[in-house]
Amino acid sequence: MPTLGNVVVFFVALLPAAVLIIGVFALAHKIKMSMIGKLKYSREFSEHDVSEGDEIEIIETIYNPTFIPFFFLDIASYIDGKLLIEGHSKSEGMQLVVSRFHLLPFMKLTRRYSVKCLHRGLYRMESAAVLQKKDTLEYSRSFNVDSEVYVYPAAHPYAYSMNSLNFIHGTDPSKNKYVTDPFSVVGIRDYAFGDPFNTINFKATAKSAYQGNSCIKINRFEHNSDRIIMIYLNFQHTGEYAKTDRYEKTMERAISVCAGLVAEATENGHRVGFAANCRAYNGDNKIAFPISGGYQHAADILRSLASLRVDHASSFVSLIEAGMKSDVSMAEVFVVSPCTTDSLDAAVGMLKMRNAVEVVSL
Repeated sequence: MPTLGNVVVFFVALLPAAVLIIGVFALAHKIKMSMIGKLKYSREFSEHDVSEGDEIEIIETIYNPTFIPFFFLDIASYIDGKLLIEGHSKSEGMQLVVSRFHLLPFMKLTRRYSVKCLHRGLYRMESAAVLQKKDTLEYSRSFNVDSEVYVYPAAHPYAYSMNSLNFIHGTDPSKNKYVTDPFSVVGIRDYAFGDPFNTINFKATAKSAYQGNSCIKINRFEHNSDRIIMIYLNFQHTGEYAKTDRYEKTMERAISVCAGLVAEATENGHRVGFAANCRAYNGDNKIAFPISGGYQHAADILRSLASLRVDHASSFVSLIEAGMKSDVSMAEVFVVSPCTTDSLDAAVGMLKMRNAVEVVSL
């Protein structure tokens, strides 16, 4: 039976080996921590512009350029709870998202997570970090992650939108056949009953006869219009509306109505402008876009609708006066407002002097 002295001698003999083992583990941990700094990591959204309710992906890519393997490597970041990540529960605020990786030397991994965009907004992922102790949120290395997505508000259909004012002259191409431009020939077609004589293309007709086709050829012209749509969104509220859930929901619906008007005007080839007296994402006390056409212009407006803050920031009357000074005239004007006041009625009266105005009351 071993005596106490023998046990002590045994452990004393093992002490150098234990110190050596501890030293090796400490050195390995130090090397591992230094090698973490060489990892390459990125996290980005698969889309840059989407609509409310759409599903996109978060794409993670990590590369280990070292000869050291990494196991149980947790990388954490905060993502807004309005982006519902697959496998996560719905959250009102920011949610901590942790990804665990097991990396062999010189290994590259890519992961994709499905995300549903629950609400309009501008969402950004700016940083991520290696999480050493999950309970205490202790980080050992951070990565710069620069990715953003604009979630457009849901386009709310408006039944009385786009009421024509019979402005049938103009130079803007349109999908709707208001009037043809005699100087814009876009093709040639066969003659049809009722075509005017002055649209016959005699050269094309003679050429077709020479080729064995005796049908009369007619010039096909571009259709044009000069429909101008101007949208004013009023965030000014009455006393009982101030800072209430009802006001928030009403203005969110108003934003969706404006998004629907912008989308419809752009889809039909019209020019559109937008202005609102709210707090912009960059801190400005109003949003103003001149009347213009094209999908890029519409995208810029929708981005502003996505990122604006539901907060009254300036006078609505001054916003309309500024628009009239910039020569908003002969336009179809939609005034979207949560309430009606005497000052709003006066501003609408000014607009009606040179425009057709419809007040969208919410």
